[in-house]
Amino acid sequence: MLVIGLTGGIGTGKTEVSKILSGFGAPLVYADELAHQTYIYGTQTWSKIVSEFGHQILRSNGDIDRSKLREIVFSDGLALNKLNSLVHPEVQKLITNLIQQHSKGGTEVLVIEIPLLVEAIIRDEAWTSLINEIWVTDSPPEMVVERLRKRNNISMEMINETIRAQTSQSERKKYADVIIDNSGNLNDLEHTVSQIWNQHIALKNKREDV
Repeated sequence: MLVIGLTGGIGTGKTEVSKILSGFGAPLVYADELAHQTYIYGTQTWSKIVSEFGHQILRSNGDIDRSKLREIVFSDGLALNKLNSLVHPEVQKLITNLIQQHSKGGTEVLVIEIPLLVEAIIRDEAWTSLINEIWVTDSPPEMVVERLRKRNNISMEMINETIRAQTSQSERKKYADVIIDNSGNLNDLEHTVSQIWNQHIALKNKREDV
């Protein structure tokens, strides 16, 4: 089974690429959704996060208010690193279990969208044993800013803070097996991803036939 780790900076088109790959029949796993599971009230990770960041991040029902938590960590690199150190190991366990399930079920290609994959690898190289290939989406900075302004309706200050909180795109590319250029329109992206998919699936099948 080929396990693809799909990553890229915010606003570079990860979600669109995921949809395209899903159309080719690849099952998708979203690391963000798994991370949200670790935030559920009463879990061990929930307790650790509340202990670290205080009860001010909680809603009245005890759930973590992710918008409040995001405000804290995006303005404080140390706080972001601490949060990642609490959440990433639990997400890694969940992903490991899902990979095993798909492998036993006969899945040929599994795509895992992990926005902070490079950050996770820097923290723990064990991630590299889970992922066969790292695919990185890439867009010009001005396009990223415009997409975020239209999609999220947030200020330039928040956009800049969000981008600064992430690993740089140049650093991310160092880990890439495939770089997906998303500097055009959706049709261009579909064509690019289709070419990459066909090339890599053909290569995968060739290796298996040897």
